[in-house]
Amino acid sequence: MKKKIIYNIISNESLPSTSKRCNKVFQLVQTPYVFNYFYKDQYFRSLDFNGIKKKYMSSSRIGDLDEDNFLTPKRRKRNLTTIKNAVTNLRKKNRILTQNNLRLKKRVESLNNIVKELKNKSLISENAAINLEAMGSDTLESIVKKAHSGKQFTYPKEIREFALTLQYYSPRAYLYVRKSFSNILPHPRTLRWWYTVVDGKPGFTLEALEAIKQKVAAGHVYCNLTVDVMCVKRHLETDTHQNVYGHVNMGTNVVYDSDEIPLAKNALVFLVVGMNGYWEVPVGYFLIDGLTGIERGKLLAKAIDLITETGANLHSVTFDGASVNLSMCTSLGADLNTKTPYIQNPNTLEKILVFHDQAHMIKLIRNTFGDKKILKNGDGKCIEWKFIEKLFEKEQKVGLKLATKLTSRHVMYQNEKMNVRLASQVLSKSVSDALLYLKKEDPNFEGCEATAEFCSMVNNAFDITNSRKLYSKKPYNSAISTKTFDHFFDVFISDITRNTYFILN
Repeated sequence: MKKKIIYNIISNESLPSTSKRCNKVFQLVQTPYVFNYFYKDQYFRSLDFNGIKKKYMSSSRIGDLDEDNFLTPKRRKRNLTTIKNAVTNLRKKNRILTQNNLRLKKRVESLNNIVKELKNKSLISENAAINLEAMGSDTLESIVKKAHSGKQFTYPKEIREFALTLQYYSPRAYLYVRKSFSNILPHPRTLRWWYTVVDGKPGFTLEALEAIKQKVAAGHVYCNLTVDVMCVKRHLETDTHQNVYGHVNMGTNVVYDSDEIPLAKNALVFLVVGMNGYWEVPVGYFLIDGLTGIERGKLLAKAIDLITETGANLHSVTFDGASVNLSMCTSLGADLNTKTPYIQNPNTLEKILVFHDQAHMIKLIRNTFGDKKILKNGDGKCIEWKFIEKLFEKEQKVGLKLATKLTSRHVMYQNEKMNVRLASQVLSKSVSDALLYLKKEDPNFEGCEATAEFCSMVNNAFDITNSRKLYSKKPYNSAISTKTFDHFFDVFISDITRNTYFILN
Protein backbone atom coordinates (compact mmCIF):
# COMPACT_ATOMS: atom_id res chain seq x y z
CA MET A 1 0.00 0.00 0.00
CA LYS A 2 2.82 2.39 0.98
CA LYS A 3 4.84 1.43 -2.07
CA LYS A 4 1.84 2.29 -4.25
CA ILE A 5 1.65 5.71 -2.64
CA ILE A 6 5.27 6.30 -3.58
CA TYR A 7 4.69 5.24 -7.15
CA ASN A 8 1.76 7.54 -7.38
CA ILE A 9 3.77 10.42 -6.06
CA ILE A 10 6.54 9.84 -8.58
CA SER A 11 4.13 9.42 -11.49
CA ASN A 12 2.19 12.55 -10.54
CA GLU A 13 1.67 14.74 -13.60
CA SER A 14 2.63 17.75 -11.52
CA LEU A 15 6.24 16.47 -11.77
CA PRO A 16 6.78 16.63 -15.50
CA SER A 17 10.55 16.20 -15.69
CA THR A 18 12.58 13.17 -14.72
CA SER A 19 14.97 15.25 -12.65
CA LYS A 20 12.13 16.71 -10.63
CA ARG A 21 10.71 13.26 -9.97
CA CYS A 22 14.11 12.04 -8.79
CA ASN A 23 14.47 15.06 -6.50
CA LYS A 24 11.03 14.28 -5.08
CA VAL A 25 12.04 10.69 -4.47
CA PHE A 26 15.23 11.89 -2.81
CA GLN A 27 13.17 14.01 -0.41
CA LEU A 28 10.84 11.11 0.38
CA VAL A 29 13.54 8.56 1.06
CA GLN A 30 15.10 10.80 3.69
CA THR A 31 12.28 9.73 6.06
CA PRO A 32 12.63 6.35 7.84
CA TYR A 33 9.03 5.59 6.91
CA VAL A 34 9.75 5.48 3.21
CA PHE A 35 13.44 4.41 3.18
CA ASN A 36 12.98 0.67 3.66
CA TYR A 37 10.34 0.38 0.96
CA PHE A 38 12.34 2.52 -1.38
CA TYR A 39 15.56 0.48 -1.27
CA LYS A 40 13.81 -2.85 -1.36
CA ASP A 41 12.54 -2.00 -4.82
CA GLN A 42 15.07 -2.99 -7.52
CA TYR A 43 13.96 -0.21 -9.83
CA PHE A 44 14.70 2.54 -7.33
CA ARG A 45 18.01 0.98 -6.38
CA SER A 46 19.09 1.07 -10.01
CA LEU A 47 18.44 4.80 -10.38
CA ASP A 48 20.87 7.59 -9.52
CA PHE A 49 19.54 10.97 -8.55
CA ASN A 50 19.75 12.19 -12.12
CA GLY A 51 17.34 9.53 -13.24
CA ILE A 52 20.07 7.49 -15.01
CA LYS A 53 20.21 3.78 -14.37
CA LYS A 54 23.39 2.81 -12.50
CA LYS A 55 25.53 -0.23 -13.29
CA TYR A 56 26.95 -1.80 -10.18
CA MET A 57 30.08 -3.83 -10.84
CA SER A 58 32.17 -5.78 -8.38
CA SER A 59 35.76 -4.59 -7.91
CA SER A 60 38.91 -6.42 -6.91
CA ARG A 61 40.75 -3.21 -5.91
CA ILE A 62 40.22 -1.58 -2.57
CA GLY A 63 40.71 1.86 -4.02
CA ASP A 64 37.69 1.44 -6.34
CA LEU A 65 35.24 0.71 -3.49
CA ASP A 66 32.80 3.38 -2.21
CA GLU A 67 29.79 3.49 0.11
CA ASP A 68 27.45 1.95 -2.43
CA ASN A 69 29.51 -1.26 -2.40
CA PHE A 70 28.44 -1.87 1.21
CA LEU A 71 24.74 -0.98 1.11
CA THR A 72 23.51 -4.58 1.09
CA PRO A 73 24.68 -7.67 2.99
CA LYS A 74 25.55 -9.43 -0.25
CA ARG A 75 27.78 -6.60 -1.39
CA ARG A 76 29.35 -6.29 2.00
CA LYS A 77 30.19 -10.00 2.02
CA ARG A 78 31.58 -9.96 -1.49
CA ASN A 79 33.68 -6.83 -0.96
CA LEU A 80 34.86 -7.99 2.43
CA THR A 81 36.40 -11.00 0.72
CA THR A 82 38.07 -8.66 -1.76
CA ILE A 83 39.51 -6.59 1.08
CA LYS A 84 40.76 -9.68 2.92
CA ASN A 85 42.52 -10.94 -0.21
CA ALA A 86 44.07 -7.55 -0.83
CA VAL A 87 45.28 -7.29 2.78
CA THR A 88 46.68 -10.83 2.62
CA ASN A 89 48.59 -10.03 -0.57
CA LEU A 90 49.90 -6.79 0.89
CA ARG A 91 51.06 -8.58 4.04
CA LYS A 92 52.79 -11.23 1.93
CA LYS A 93 54.45 -8.58 -0.19
CA ASN A 94 55.50 -6.66 2.90
CA ARG A 95 56.97 -9.83 4.41
CA ILE A 96 58.95 -10.54 1.25
CA LEU A 97 60.25 -6.96 1.14
CA THR A 98 61.19 -7.16 4.81
CA GLN A 99 63.09 -10.40 4.22
CA ASN A 100 64.88 -8.93 1.21
CA ASN A 101 65.76 -5.87 3.25
CA LEU A 102 67.15 -8.02 6.06
CA ARG A 103 69.15 -10.08 3.58
CA LEU A 104 70.50 -6.92 1.97
CA LYS A 105 71.44 -5.47 5.36
CA LYS A 106 73.14 -8.72 6.27
CA ARG A 107 74.92 -8.75 2.93
CA VAL A 108 76.06 -5.14 3.35
CA GLU A 109 77.22 -5.92 6.88
CA SER A 110 79.28 -8.81 5.57
CA LEU A 111 80.64 -6.53 2.84
CA ASN A 112 81.85 -4.09 5.47
CA ASN A 113 83.67 -6.95 7.19
CA ILE A 114 84.84 -8.80 4.09
CA VAL A 115 88.37 -7.37 4.22
CA LYS A 116 88.69 -8.32 7.88
CA GLU A 117 87.40 -11.81 7.12
CA LEU A 118 89.86 -12.27 4.27
CA LYS A 119 92.68 -11.13 6.52
CA ASN A 120 91.63 -13.53 9.29
CA LYS A 121 91.58 -16.39 6.79
CA SER A 122 95.13 -15.42 5.69
CA LEU A 123 93.89 -14.88 2.14
CA ILE A 124 95.42 -11.40 1.87
CA SER A 125 98.45 -9.69 3.38
CA GLU A 126 98.53 -6.70 5.71
CA ASN A 127 99.48 -4.39 2.85
CA ALA A 128 96.61 -5.68 0.73
CA ALA A 129 94.14 -5.17 3.59
CA ILE A 130 95.18 -1.53 3.98
CA ASN A 131 94.73 -0.82 0.27
CA LEU A 132 91.34 -2.57 0.08
CA GLU A 133 90.02 -0.80 3.18
CA ALA A 134 91.10 2.51 1.69
CA MET A 135 88.73 1.95 -1.23
CA GLY A 136 85.70 2.07 1.11
CA SER A 137 82.62 -0.17 1.30
CA ASP A 138 80.45 1.83 -1.14
CA THR A 139 81.94 -0.08 -4.06
CA LEU A 140 80.85 -3.46 -2.76
CA GLU A 141 77.42 -2.20 -1.79
CA SER A 142 76.84 -0.86 -5.29
CA ILE A 143 77.80 -4.26 -6.72
CA VAL A 144 75.17 -6.03 -4.64
CA LYS A 145 72.44 -3.48 -5.44
CA LYS A 146 73.09 -3.71 -9.18
CA ALA A 147 73.11 -7.50 -9.05
CA HIS A 148 69.76 -7.59 -7.20
CA SER A 149 68.16 -5.23 -9.72
CA GLY A 150 67.75 -8.16 -12.13
CA LYS A 151 68.96 -6.09 -15.08
CA GLN A 152 72.10 -6.46 -17.14
CA PHE A 153 74.68 -3.84 -16.33
CA THR A 154 78.21 -2.93 -17.32
CA TYR A 155 80.81 -2.92 -14.59
CA PRO A 156 81.48 0.68 -13.53
CA LYS A 157 84.91 2.04 -12.84
CA GLU A 158 84.73 1.48 -9.08
CA ILE A 159 83.81 -2.19 -9.43
CA ARG A 160 86.64 -2.73 -11.91
CA GLU A 161 89.12 -1.14 -9.54
CA PHE A 162 87.98 -3.26 -6.60
CA ALA A 163 87.98 -6.51 -8.58
CA LEU A 164 91.43 -5.88 -10.08
CA THR A 165 92.93 -4.87 -6.73
CA LEU A 166 91.52 -7.84 -4.83
CA GLN A 167 92.39 -10.37 -7.54
CA TYR A 168 95.91 -8.97 -7.78
CA TYR A 169 96.61 -9.33 -4.08
CA SER A 170 95.07 -12.80 -3.82
CA PRO A 171 93.31 -14.84 -6.53
CA ARG A 172 92.07 -17.19 -3.80
CA ALA A 173 90.50 -14.31 -1.93
CA TYR A 174 88.91 -13.04 -5.12
CA LEU A 175 87.38 -16.43 -5.93
CA TYR A 176 86.15 -16.68 -2.33
CA VAL A 177 84.39 -13.29 -2.51
CA ARG A 178 83.04 -14.02 -5.99
CA LYS A 179 81.55 -17.32 -4.83
CA SER A 180 80.20 -15.81 -1.59
CA PHE A 181 78.23 -13.19 -3.55
CA SER A 182 76.79 -15.47 -6.23
CA ASN A 183 79.39 -14.75 -8.93
CA ILE A 184 78.42 -11.10 -9.23
CA LEU A 185 82.09 -10.19 -9.73
CA PRO A 186 83.60 -10.65 -13.22
CA HIS A 187 85.44 -13.79 -14.28
CA PRO A 188 89.24 -13.81 -13.74
CA ARG A 189 89.79 -14.02 -17.51
CA THR A 190 87.94 -10.73 -17.86
CA LEU A 191 90.21 -9.17 -15.26
CA ARG A 192 93.29 -10.23 -17.21
CA TRP A 193 92.29 -8.01 -20.11
CA TRP A 194 91.31 -5.19 -17.80
CA TYR A 195 94.95 -5.10 -16.73
CA THR A 196 95.99 -3.98 -20.20
CA VAL A 197 96.36 -0.25 -20.84
CA VAL A 198 97.06 1.76 -23.97
CA ASP A 199 98.16 5.07 -22.49
CA GLY A 200 101.45 4.15 -20.83
CA LYS A 201 100.02 4.06 -17.33
CA PRO A 202 101.03 1.30 -14.86
CA GLY A 203 99.80 -2.13 -15.85
CA PHE A 204 100.33 -4.46 -18.79
CA THR A 205 100.47 -2.50 -22.03
CA LEU A 206 98.13 -3.64 -24.79
CA GLU A 207 100.20 -1.95 -27.50
CA ALA A 208 103.31 -3.92 -26.54
CA LEU A 209 101.39 -7.20 -26.62
CA GLU A 210 99.95 -6.31 -30.02
CA ALA A 211 103.48 -5.61 -31.29
CA ILE A 212 104.55 -9.13 -30.21
CA LYS A 213 101.49 -10.54 -32.00
CA GLN A 214 102.61 -8.87 -35.20
CA LYS A 215 106.06 -10.46 -34.88
CA VAL A 216 104.44 -13.85 -34.31
CA ALA A 217 102.39 -13.37 -37.48
CA ALA A 218 105.63 -12.86 -39.42
CA GLY A 219 107.33 -16.00 -38.03
CA HIS A 220 108.16 -18.01 -34.93
CA VAL A 221 109.11 -15.92 -31.90
CA TYR A 222 111.21 -17.26 -29.03
CA CYS A 223 111.65 -14.90 -26.12
CA ASN A 224 112.79 -14.43 -22.54
CA LEU A 225 110.98 -12.48 -19.83
CA THR A 226 113.12 -10.29 -17.58
CA VAL A 227 111.73 -9.09 -14.25
CA ASP A 228 113.50 -6.29 -12.41
CA VAL A 229 112.89 -3.44 -9.97
CA MET A 230 113.85 0.18 -10.62
CA CYS A 231 114.05 2.84 -7.94
CA VAL A 232 111.90 5.95 -8.37
CA LYS A 233 111.80 9.21 -6.48
CA ARG A 234 109.17 9.27 -3.73
CA HIS A 235 107.11 12.39 -4.34
CA LEU A 236 103.70 13.52 -5.59
CA GLU A 237 102.93 15.34 -8.83
CA THR A 238 99.71 16.87 -10.13
CA ASP A 239 98.94 17.40 -13.82
CA THR A 240 96.71 20.03 -15.43
CA HIS A 241 93.65 17.79 -14.97
CA GLN A 242 94.25 17.61 -11.22
CA ASN A 243 95.34 13.97 -11.41
CA VAL A 244 97.76 13.05 -8.63
CA TYR A 245 100.69 10.77 -9.39
CA GLY A 246 103.24 9.19 -7.08
CA HIS A 247 101.20 6.73 -5.03
CA VAL A 248 101.36 2.97 -5.29
CA ASN A 249 99.68 1.98 -8.57
CA MET A 250 99.02 -1.63 -9.56
CA GLY A 251 97.53 -0.78 -12.94
CA THR A 252 93.93 -0.62 -11.72
CA ASN A 253 93.64 3.22 -11.75
CA VAL A 254 92.17 3.09 -8.25
CA VAL A 255 91.30 6.40 -6.58
CA TYR A 256 91.76 5.73 -2.88
CA ASP A 257 89.66 7.44 -0.21
CA SER A 258 92.32 7.13 2.49
CA ASP A 259 95.38 9.27 3.16
CA GLU A 260 97.37 6.23 4.31
CA ILE A 261 98.25 4.98 0.82
CA PRO A 262 102.07 4.95 0.65
CA LEU A 263 104.16 6.64 -1.98
CA ALA A 264 105.74 4.40 -4.59
CA LYS A 265 109.47 3.87 -4.22
CA ASN A 266 110.05 1.22 -6.92
CA ALA A 267 108.83 0.30 -10.37
CA LEU A 268 108.45 -3.43 -11.04
CA VAL A 269 109.17 -3.86 -14.77
CA PHE A 270 108.45 -6.79 -17.11
CA LEU A 271 110.65 -6.80 -20.23
CA VAL A 272 110.36 -9.30 -23.10
CA VAL A 273 113.62 -9.95 -24.98
CA GLY A 274 113.74 -11.73 -28.31
CA MET A 275 115.97 -14.82 -28.42
CA ASN A 276 115.88 -15.28 -32.19
CA GLY A 277 115.85 -11.58 -33.00
CA TYR A 278 117.39 -8.29 -31.93
CA TRP A 279 114.48 -6.67 -30.13
CA GLU A 280 113.13 -6.09 -26.66
CA VAL A 281 109.90 -4.49 -25.45
CA PRO A 282 108.56 -3.65 -21.97
CA VAL A 283 105.13 -5.26 -21.63
CA GLY A 284 104.22 -3.71 -18.28
CA TYR A 285 105.28 -2.01 -15.10
CA PHE A 286 103.80 -1.41 -11.65
CA LEU A 287 104.55 1.30 -9.09
CA ILE A 288 105.08 -0.41 -5.75
CA ASP A 289 106.20 0.25 -2.21
CA GLY A 290 107.11 -3.37 -1.56
CA LEU A 291 105.57 -6.69 -2.59
CA THR A 292 105.88 -10.17 -1.16
CA GLY A 293 107.14 -13.01 -3.28
CA ILE A 294 103.63 -14.44 -3.56
CA GLU A 295 102.22 -11.11 -4.76
CA ARG A 296 104.98 -10.82 -7.36
CA GLY A 297 104.24 -14.37 -8.40
CA LYS A 298 100.65 -13.37 -9.23
CA LEU A 299 101.90 -10.63 -11.54
CA LEU A 300 104.42 -12.99 -13.15
CA ALA A 301 101.65 -15.54 -13.78
CA LYS A 302 99.54 -12.85 -15.49
CA ALA A 303 102.52 -11.81 -17.62
CA ILE A 304 103.09 -15.43 -18.69
CA ASP A 305 99.40 -15.79 -19.64
CA LEU A 306 99.37 -12.59 -21.69
CA ILE A 307 102.62 -13.41 -23.52
CA THR A 308 101.41 -16.94 -24.25
CA GLU A 309 98.17 -15.57 -25.71
CA THR A 310 100.18 -13.56 -28.24
CA GLY A 311 101.50 -16.83 -29.69
CA ALA A 312 105.13 -16.23 -28.70
CA ASN A 313 107.17 -19.09 -27.22
CA LEU A 314 108.30 -18.01 -23.74
CA HIS A 315 111.26 -20.17 -22.75
CA SER A 316 112.79 -18.50 -19.69
CA VAL A 317 112.44 -15.92 -16.95
CA THR A 318 115.40 -13.92 -15.65
CA PHE A 319 115.60 -11.96 -12.41
CA ASP A 320 118.15 -10.77 -9.88
CA GLY A 321 119.18 -12.64 -6.75
CA ALA A 322 116.88 -10.92 -4.26
CA SER A 323 115.21 -13.35 -1.87
CA VAL A 324 111.77 -11.98 -2.78
CA ASN A 325 112.34 -13.11 -6.37
CA LEU A 326 113.19 -16.61 -5.20
CA SER A 327 109.92 -16.63 -3.27
CA MET A 328 108.17 -15.38 -6.41
CA CYS A 329 109.35 -18.41 -8.38
CA THR A 330 108.75 -20.82 -5.50
CA SER A 331 105.12 -19.69 -5.35
CA LEU A 332 104.76 -20.80 -8.99
CA GLY A 333 106.37 -24.20 -8.43
CA ALA A 334 110.02 -23.54 -9.33
CA ASP A 335 112.94 -24.36 -7.03
CA LEU A 336 116.54 -23.57 -7.97
CA ASN A 337 117.87 -25.85 -5.23
CA THR A 338 116.27 -28.98 -6.70
CA LYS A 339 115.81 -30.55 -10.11
CA THR A 340 112.81 -28.33 -10.90
CA PRO A 341 114.35 -24.97 -11.88
CA TYR A 342 111.34 -24.14 -14.04
CA ILE A 343 107.76 -22.89 -14.02
CA GLN A 344 105.18 -24.93 -15.86
CA ASN A 345 103.19 -22.83 -18.28
CA PRO A 346 99.52 -23.48 -17.34
CA ASN A 347 98.38 -22.80 -20.91
CA THR A 348 100.81 -24.98 -22.88
CA LEU A 349 102.19 -27.20 -20.06
CA GLU A 350 105.70 -26.36 -21.31
CA LYS A 351 108.63 -25.66 -18.98
CA ILE A 352 109.70 -22.04 -18.49
CA LEU A 353 113.23 -22.08 -17.07
CA VAL A 354 114.19 -19.55 -14.40
CA PHE A 355 117.63 -17.91 -14.22
CA HIS A 356 119.43 -15.50 -11.98
CA ASP A 357 120.70 -12.40 -13.77
CA GLN A 358 124.43 -13.00 -14.11
CA ALA A 359 125.22 -9.28 -13.92
CA HIS A 360 123.50 -8.99 -10.56
CA MET A 361 125.00 -12.22 -9.25
CA ILE A 362 128.57 -11.11 -9.93
CA LYS A 363 127.85 -7.92 -7.98
CA LEU A 364 126.60 -9.99 -5.05
CA ILE A 365 129.74 -12.15 -5.17
CA ARG A 366 132.02 -9.09 -5.22
CA ASN A 367 130.04 -7.42 -2.38
CA THR A 368 130.22 -10.56 -0.22
CA PHE A 369 133.91 -11.01 -0.96
CA GLY A 370 134.74 -7.36 -0.28
CA ASP A 371 132.60 -7.03 2.86
CA LYS A 372 133.57 -10.30 4.54
CA LYS A 373 137.24 -10.01 3.44
CA ILE A 374 137.94 -13.75 3.77
CA LEU A 375 136.31 -16.84 2.25
CA LYS A 376 137.38 -20.47 2.26
CA ASN A 377 137.27 -22.95 -0.59
CA GLY A 378 136.62 -26.66 -0.43
CA ASP A 379 140.28 -27.40 0.29
CA GLY A 380 140.27 -25.07 3.31
CA LYS A 381 142.44 -22.45 1.63
CA CYS A 382 141.69 -18.77 2.28
CA ILE A 383 140.39 -16.46 -0.42
CA GLU A 384 141.38 -13.00 0.81
CA TRP A 385 140.34 -9.53 -0.31
CA LYS A 386 143.63 -8.10 0.91
CA PHE A 387 145.39 -9.48 -2.18
CA ILE A 388 143.14 -7.34 -4.40
CA GLU A 389 144.08 -4.30 -2.33
CA LYS A 390 147.78 -5.21 -2.42
CA LEU A 391 147.64 -5.61 -6.19
CA PHE A 392 146.15 -2.12 -6.55
CA GLU A 393 148.76 -0.62 -4.20
CA LYS A 394 151.57 -2.37 -6.09
CA GLU A 395 150.43 -0.93 -9.41
CA GLN A 396 150.09 2.53 -7.89
CA LYS A 397 153.57 2.34 -6.38
CA VAL A 398 155.30 1.06 -9.53
CA GLY A 399 153.30 3.28 -11.85
CA LEU A 400 152.52 0.43 -14.23
CA LYS A 401 149.57 -1.91 -14.56
CA LEU A 402 149.83 -5.66 -14.87
CA ALA A 403 147.21 -5.72 -17.66
CA THR A 404 144.45 -5.05 -15.10
CA LYS A 405 141.94 -2.21 -14.93
CA LEU A 406 142.01 -1.73 -11.16
CA THR A 407 141.44 1.78 -9.82
CA SER A 408 140.47 3.20 -6.45
CA ARG A 409 136.81 2.81 -7.48
CA HIS A 410 137.31 -0.96 -7.78
CA VAL A 411 138.84 -1.29 -4.32
CA MET A 412 136.57 1.23 -2.56
CA TYR A 413 133.37 0.17 -4.29
CA GLN A 414 130.93 0.91 -1.43
CA ASN A 415 129.40 3.93 -3.15
CA GLU A 416 129.11 2.11 -6.49
CA LYS A 417 127.83 -1.33 -5.56
CA MET A 418 125.43 -1.39 -8.49
CA ASN A 419 128.15 -0.88 -11.09
CA VAL A 420 128.51 -4.20 -12.91
CA ARG A 421 131.65 -3.16 -14.76
CA LEU A 422 133.59 -2.56 -11.54
CA ALA A 423 132.62 -5.97 -10.17
CA SER A 424 133.45 -7.89 -13.35
CA GLN A 425 136.84 -6.16 -13.67
CA VAL A 426 137.83 -7.20 -10.13
CA LEU A 427 136.76 -10.84 -10.51
CA SER A 428 138.47 -11.20 -13.89
CA LYS A 429 141.05 -13.34 -15.66
CA SER A 430 143.50 -10.42 -15.81
CA VAL A 431 143.46 -10.02 -12.01
CA SER A 432 143.93 -13.78 -11.62
CA ASP A 433 146.95 -13.78 -13.94
CA ALA A 434 148.44 -10.71 -12.19
CA LEU A 435 148.19 -12.39 -8.77
CA LEU A 436 149.84 -15.58 -10.01
CA TYR A 437 152.67 -13.51 -11.54
CA LEU A 438 153.27 -11.47 -8.35
CA LYS A 439 153.28 -14.67 -6.28
CA LYS A 440 156.53 -15.51 -7.99
CA GLU A 441 157.98 -12.00 -7.84
CA ASP A 442 156.81 -10.57 -4.50
CA PRO A 443 156.75 -12.41 -1.15
CA ASN A 444 153.83 -10.22 -0.03
CA PHE A 445 151.61 -12.23 -2.39
CA GLU A 446 152.47 -15.58 -0.85
CA GLY A 447 149.32 -17.72 -0.54
CA CYS A 448 147.29 -15.89 -3.18
CA GLU A 449 146.68 -19.01 -5.28
CA ALA A 450 143.17 -19.61 -3.90
CA THR A 451 142.24 -15.97 -4.56
CA ALA A 452 143.53 -16.15 -8.13
CA GLU A 453 141.66 -19.41 -8.74
CA PHE A 454 138.47 -17.86 -7.33
CA CYS A 455 138.71 -14.84 -9.65
CA SER A 456 139.32 -17.09 -12.65
CA MET A 457 136.38 -19.37 -11.85
CA VAL A 458 133.93 -16.47 -11.40
CA ASN A 459 135.20 -14.88 -14.61
CA ASN A 460 134.62 -18.10 -16.61
CA ALA A 461 131.13 -18.61 -15.17
CA PHE A 462 130.21 -15.01 -15.95
CA ASP A 463 131.48 -15.30 -19.55
CA ILE A 464 129.54 -18.53 -20.12
CA THR A 465 126.24 -17.05 -18.97
CA ASN A 466 126.82 -13.61 -20.51
CA SER A 467 127.82 -14.62 -24.04
CA ARG A 468 126.31 -12.75 -26.98
CA LYS A 469 128.12 -14.26 -29.97
CA LEU A 470 128.04 -17.74 -31.42
CA TYR A 471 131.81 -17.74 -32.00
CA SER A 472 134.63 -16.08 -30.08
CA LYS A 473 138.41 -16.33 -29.76
CA LYS A 474 138.06 -16.46 -25.98
CA PRO A 475 137.24 -19.99 -24.86
CA TYR A 476 134.26 -19.11 -22.66
CA ASN A 477 132.78 -16.17 -24.59
CA SER A 478 130.99 -18.27 -27.20
CA ALA A 479 127.26 -18.76 -26.82
CA ILE A 480 126.05 -22.01 -25.30
CA SER A 481 125.26 -24.44 -28.11
CA THR A 482 125.38 -28.16 -28.83
CA LYS A 483 129.07 -27.83 -29.62
CA THR A 484 130.07 -25.96 -26.45
CA PHE A 485 127.56 -27.28 -23.92
CA ASP A 486 129.45 -30.41 -22.83
CA HIS A 487 132.71 -28.53 -22.29
CA PHE A 488 131.06 -25.62 -20.47
CA PHE A 489 129.02 -27.96 -18.30
CA ASP A 490 132.05 -30.03 -17.28
CA VAL A 491 134.09 -26.96 -16.36
CA PHE A 492 131.27 -25.26 -14.49
CA ILE A 493 130.18 -28.35 -12.54
CA SER A 494 133.74 -29.37 -11.68
CA ASP A 495 134.45 -25.94 -10.23
CA ILE A 496 131.28 -26.02 -8.13
CA THR A 497 131.75 -29.57 -6.80
CA ARG A 498 135.46 -29.06 -6.13
CA ASN A 499 135.13 -25.66 -4.48
CA THR A 500 132.52 -25.15 -1.79
CA TYR A 501 132.94 -21.68 -0.28
CA PHE A 502 132.27 -20.69 3.30
CA ILE A 503 132.01 -17.13 4.59
CA LEU A 504 134.22 -16.23 7.53
CA ASN A 505 132.99 -13.53 9.93
